[in-house]
Amino acid sequence: MGDLTFKYRFVLEGAKEMDFEVCLDEKTLALKCSLPEQHPGWAKLDFHKCPTCQLDSPEHEYCPVALAVYRPVVVFKDFLSYDDADIYIETPERNYHKRVPLHVGLGSLVGIYMVTCGCPTLDWLRPMVRYHLPFAGEDETLYRAMGMYLVGQHLVQKQGGTPDWEMGGLQKIYDDVMEVNKSFLARLQNTPVKDASLNAIITLDCFAMNVSFTLEGEPLTDMRKTFGMYLKK
Repeated sequence: MGDLTFKYRFVLEGAKEMDFEVCLDEKTLALKCSLPEQHPGWAKLDFHKCPTCQLDSPEHEYCPVALAVYRPVVVFKDFLSYDDADIYIETPERNYHKRVPLHVGLGSLVGIYMVTCGCPTLDWLRPMVRYHLPFAGEDETLYRAMGMYLVGQHLVQKQGGTPDWEMGGLQKIYDDVMEVNKSFLARLQNTPVKDASLNAIITLDCFAMNVSFTLEGEPLTDMRKTFGMYLKK
């Protein structure tokens, strides 16, 4: 198996172009990148550690999420979230371009790093990265998250396990994701960065909250018209 690569280019007025190449193991979707030579203090695992963190400090001195996003956080530390940016993205299947506030494009990039870096809490979202959809809206994210989880449950059933068709496990996954986002935001608030990186995390958290809150109700109600052909008796 080879690598799965996503390329991001940020073009902002009055600034040089900034390129990021995210390489993942094609089979495991694990992030493959060099870590920062100097680990910042805010990357310590025990610094605003997530309450749901499954890693132990003696074995893991640093938070894998913090190390993974270190470079984009540093590169954009002097930028504001509302700075307009042309974002160019290359994926294996197609290319994207959109002019958006910086935090929107940065959130898309940071989201890949966070999910693939080795954080046990965020590992559950890795299948979505394989079919990465930049600039996705809330409804698209909900649909993809539910589709990912239900495919996973189908595979569980095929393997002889008990599937969770009610998606209670997906609710738990996104509740934990929100805890990670909250704790990581606290990390960044203790660094000398402007709000581009902060609002990138807040944007990701808004998507997570939308999924979580929708799952608490009747997540399929609004989709019934779309799936009318499946519901005919």
